[in-house]
Amino acid sequence: MTEHLDDSTQQFAPLFGANNAVSGTVADSVDAAASDSIQGDEMRRRRIWPWVVIACLLVALGAACGGGVWFFQDHVLPGTTLWGNSVTGKTEQELFEDLKGVIFLNPMHTSEEDGRPKYLPADEYLSGNVREKLAIAKRSAELHPEDYGENVRALEAVQPVDLTASEISVRLGATWLTLEIIEEFMFELFSTPRYCQWNIHVHYAQYTGEWNVEGKSYDRSNVKAYNTYGTGRVNGYKIMEETLNLRDVRIFDYIEDGNGMKTALLNKKETAIAQGKQELIKQAFADWIWSDPERREQLTKLYNEKFNSIRPASMTAAT
Repeated sequence: MTEHLDDSTQQFAPLFGANNAVSGTVADSVDAAASDSIQGDEMRRRRIWPWVVIACLLVALGAACGGGVWFFQDHVLPGTTLWGNSVTGKTEQELFEDLKGVIFLNPMHTSEEDGRPKYLPADEYLSGNVREKLAIAKRSAELHPEDYGENVRALEAVQPVDLTASEISVRLGATWLTLEIIEEFMFELFSTPRYCQWNIHVHYAQYTGEWNVEGKSYDRSNVKAYNTYGTGRVNGYKIMEETLNLRDVRIFDYIEDGNGMKTALLNKKETAIAQGKQELIKQAFADWIWSDPERREQLTKLYNEKFNSIRPASMTAAT
């Protein structure tokens, strides 16, 4: 081997010298080895790469299937069908019958395109505004008692206990009171003549939260409005308006200076008299509001519907 190498180097010695010939041969050997190593790495990558692709596809497929099952279980009757095939051996209706009380048919679901789930779990359905849900369930049960009868029974069992009139605090100006109630009180308190009632009305602006009594000056000959519950400076209708807006009545005198500029000056005496009338109106309302049994029932029902209808989900248990 050594002799053969020496002969090879001797052939290139005239051109490059002996040392260069040896160096070139060694370099060629190194390049060949490196080339073999690169080719080996490339082959290994080619063998591993398809398995990496397959693994990624399996992970993606598993996630898609898991998400599909999650959606199916959360938004459709759990375990009924999967890709059109039964996974329990029971029909959807049979499973629904088995799970009544654990799940409820959603009355708000009208079609597959409305975006609402067809079934709801008990902890979700039997919480929130359960009074409103009960009203909807009763309407649905009138048409389909076999489907929504259980809804009505379950919702009736979780209704909040109604507050009584003695537990409800209401003042003149409460925005949940109807306009009819306010007008009824005002006309009864001032004994407003029937012909005047056509021109005097109470309004409430939702956007500004402001109450307004229209036609405050129309009933000029009313003794109660201008004497008993009013003064010579401000009548009872205006005091009523200020009370509805939760403002204390104030009477101002306006003094004009030499330049024609007017300055408002609080008239303490007239203000005190007017505020005394305001207190009379407030007390009259407190005595009046619960005095009639029919009105008391109407207002307690209205109050409970508006402010005593929410049932926290944490309190809910499957029935």
